[in-house]
Amino acid sequence: MVWIILGRSWKNSARSLALRLIFDTRTGKSVGEYVTRAQDSLLLEKQEAKIISAVIAFKRYVGNDGVMHLEGKIFKNTVAFYPLEDSIVEMLGKQIFK
Repeated sequence: MVWIILGRSWKNSARSLALRLIFDTRTGKSVGEYVTRAQDSLLLEKQEAKIISAVIAFKRYVGNDGVMHLEGKIFKNTVAFYPLEDSIVEMLGKQIFK
């Protein structure tokens, strides 16, 4: 029995979400499927991206107090030349997203 694996990816994140379908070549029927991540991250395409220690994604809004606020998340680059420690990420988050 030989299996053929097909995939469809949705490129909207660091690594695209992909749906893998597994087919039996004798019967032509699907024998399984699973969700995975494609190997198409920026770090695989451009090694220079390893100088980025983290990415900060945020949105701003005006609170009920009339003051501008930031809401967001910090995403660590685990393969960076100088990766950030969890304590540093936590401290940055508290300072930026008060």
